[in-house]
Amino acid sequence: MSQGETLPEPKPLAGAAAWLSRLFPLLVVIGITGAIYYQDHPAPWAQPMDLSYKLLDEFAPRSLSDFRGRVVVLNLWATWCEPCRQELGALNELHDKYEREGLLVVAVSDEDAETVGRFAGLSEIRFTVGVMDSLSASTVTNVRPFTFILDREGKVRRKLRGVQSLEDFERAVKPLL
Repeated sequence: MSQGETLPEPKPLAGAAAWLSRLFPLLVVIGITGAIYYQDHPAPWAQPMDLSYKLLDEFAPRSLSDFRGRVVVLNLWATWCEPCRQELGALNELHDKYEREGLLVVAVSDEDAETVGRFAGLSEIRFTVGVMDSLSASTVTNVRPFTFILDREGKVRRKLRGVQSLEDFERAVKPLL
């Protein structure tokens, strides 16, 4: 190097950019792996879920705790909700396919019993249908359809928002049966 010649100014960010370009793919892989794991192994709620409702053919209140020992698919729905109507076929199939293995499908609406009963009869719903007051329903969620998957102890293992297919439901309940 001759006198008067200066060294090029070091670029401090060049090393950081090279380092980040190697780190980024690793972070993506870790993130995807974690998301897949926690989708299949979500943390349950600390306490079992309990919800009171009335079956269409009974006037006595029922509770989810009545079904401890069974895997429960609790679907919050409404007769006016088109996505809810689309999901009924999958819920019927799920009920038919897994009832003997201890699965209970319960669909609960916050509409009046007459409206729900008339709709259920016309729709050939084969699983348990109930009603609860709108205040109770709104404390759970205002989204329809919304499904909770409860294990045999009554703890929520999955929350499914929106329309689900039979395959979606099976992925959620099979590990619990």
